[in-house]
Amino acid sequence: MTIQAGVTDELWEWLMERGWRELRYAPDRRHYRVVPAVRVTKLIDSPPELRPLVLSVAVSHASVRPIIGDPTALPPYIMLH
Repeated sequence: MTIQAGVTDELWEWLMERGWRELRYAPDRRHYRVVPAVRVTKLIDSPPELRPLVLSVAVSHASVRPIIGDPTALPPYIMLH
């Protein structure tokens, strides 16, 4: 999930308590999903008591992001030899 400006320290700490981390590793072999920006905004704007539900809905709308360096993640028109 890309965190936009406007995230409070308290919200970031809440996310970290649930296992969310900043991307820092290259090459990174972990699998990620892209959370739509509108869902991130709803999480930022939600009251603390609704965050678990809003986060769950946000993740349910996420799409899989290809792993960099994964040959199966390349577009079909690129051939590896």
